[in-house]
Amino acid sequence: MEQSDSPSKALIVYVSEGIHFSQQQDTAACSVQYLDEHVVARGCTGIGVYCDDSTSGEEQVMRSLYVQQGGEDPLRIYKDNVVMSGFVTHEDQVPILEKSRVGKIQRIFHPDIQENTNTHISVDSVDSVADSIMDAFCNTTGGDASDIVCLLVSPKHMELSPLGWTNDLIRRLDAIEGFSSNVFLCLITECRGFDILGKEKELLDGTSGLSLIRPPQSFMFRGASKVPIDSSKVGVFVYRLPGSTRIDDVESLADINGVYSKGGGKCIQIERILYEVAYKVGHSLKYGA
Repeated sequence: MEQSDSPSKALIVYVSEGIHFSQQQDTAACSVQYLDEHVVARGCTGIGVYCDDSTSGEEQVMRSLYVQQGGEDPLRIYKDNVVMSGFVTHEDQVPILEKSRVGKIQRIFHPDIQENTNTHISVDSVDSVADSIMDAFCNTTGGDASDIVCLLVSPKHMELSPLGWTNDLIRRLDAIEGFSSNVFLCLITECRGFDILGKEKELLDGTSGLSLIRPPQSFMFRGASKVPIDSSKVGVFVYRLPGSTRIDDVESLADINGVYSKGGGKCIQIERILYEVAYKVGHSLKYGA
């Protein structure tokens, strides 16, 4: 991949059921040391807040890309010439991408049983998945080169934890010349057992050791309308691109309280994250502008 003065490519990785804090699961059990040392410690973290509705976390992340009747995008902020492609690790995720601007969708299954969705994904597959992602960016197999690639990682039928598998995939991608220095990486992992509304209440009632007046936060609103917040889970997100993203003091995905208190990305509605990513690589207007 050729060196660029400013990023124009982005990889968005969404990991379902990544960490469950109420079960005292930590990232050590998921083998994510590489993500901690080479993504979290070198990037900008924050918390994505889910709406309390009937849609999955994956769908809430992706629905900013959904094409509405008449072919218009929500808020009409994505430029017409943006080329997007997607990868899924389970067949259930295909409809989520089919409703969006994502063009080509590739399914990741065991290489020996392509047609059977009830298969396992081996750790050995990360090499071919990494190569396929780079093919999408670099247009090595024909068609238009992708500006934004979306990867949805599901725990269904996986031998490794989805976060551990992602750890190995990012390590493999970083080994490819030009990836870490040219591709804006956005990693989002779904985390259960962290009550964002409870944390906000602690700030308001003084139980955190602070006593302050705190207005309703922007992540509680869509436009001027307040939205119901799902207090059962959050999405921890990390942006990484050397020289482009500011680095905060968070060093581990397991440090959810550190992400909340020290993360440079603060809190944002999960469905607005893709707007931010598209803006950072020059493919949309600034969200809220």
